[in-house]
Amino acid sequence: MNTMWNRVLVIRGLGRAVLLASLVAGLVPTLKAGPRADGSGTSRIYVGNAGDTTISVIDHDSREVTKTIDIGAKHHGSVPAHAGDRIYLTTEDTGEVIAVDTGSNEILWRVKAGATLHEPSITHDDRFVFAPDFRGGRIAIVDTRLGELVDEVQMIDPETGKQFDGLHNTYEMADGRHMISMSILGESMIKIDMNTREIVRIYRLNGQPRPAAITRDMSTIFIQLSELNGFVAVDLETGRELERIEWPFEGEPPQKVDPWTPSHGIALTSSDSELWAASAFTSQLYVYSVPELEELAVVDVGVLPNWIALSKDGKTLYATSQEPSRERGTVAVIDIASREVLKFIEAGPRPKRIHLVEIP
Repeated sequence: MNTMWNRVLVIRGLGRAVLLASLVAGLVPTLKAGPRADGSGTSRIYVGNAGDTTISVIDHDSREVTKTIDIGAKHHGSVPAHAGDRIYLTTEDTGEVIAVDTGSNEILWRVKAGATLHEPSITHDDRFVFAPDFRGGRIAIVDTRLGELVDEVQMIDPETGKQFDGLHNTYEMADGRHMISMSILGESMIKIDMNTREIVRIYRLNGQPRPAAITRDMSTIFIQLSELNGFVAVDLETGRELERIEWPFEGEPPQKVDPWTPSHGIALTSSDSELWAASAFTSQLYVYSVPELEELAVVDVGVLPNWIALSKDGKTLYATSQEPSRERGTVAVIDIASREVLKFIEAGPRPKRIHLVEIP
């Protein structure tokens, strides 16, 4: 038992972790989702508000905020279960993973899993959440059935023997087995096998990786970098940078824009035919064809756009904007086909990361 954290059990080694989880699963009842409060068969958008400790829940059909969840900590990242019945949140001040039932929007459990947890991934069977610890040089692994920390991946550079620092975002790959973790300070992407919990490949980058989007054929990753107002395309087979696109900008950026992160939001449409990317400097979304990377459109959105989510039917895009001059930020609802803003939804203060969940 690790005495540093309450309710935390760290078992090193896959075999022992699985064995213990199996034994405990027979003794501890599985945590069930709560009753459905708002019906079923719908979609909801979960928005983390960086200016306080709340999550805004938006109904996809009505395009209205239907609930505000106060998690009592500073939200950083989220990952929905593939089944849609839960969304898992991470916090950067308390280092917790928090499970929320998407039917009732109630907190099911929360567990201390690190120091500063950023954007997590989840295994394809929804059993384990992989949460990067920004300051800890590790990926914490939480068992969603037990609500416990059960293992970790030590993020050590095999060439230098040093830990990868600044672990930021993680992305599950389309094969359902691998994930990619971004090390900002290490200027690298680390590919991890989620079954063996081992590092299988390191990609060295020319810059510090921030948000990214991976094609479903796993051939290309599009990455926004610190200090780059734009993005790069990287070949995942060779690791070679294919293209670097930078958006022109003159004058002063909007108030409270971090010059370190001029662009922070990127997503591929469901068909992988279009790439949408946000610029905080210009307060616009840029649309590109894939794989040609020809600019198709520029869409004006609210000040300081920060994160992007798309509906599963490929028709609607949601983009958060932090609106520093206003008490509350907005979520732009955009029709992908026409590239028109349909509505601005008022969220909480400084809305940032956003995820759409299809509720069963």
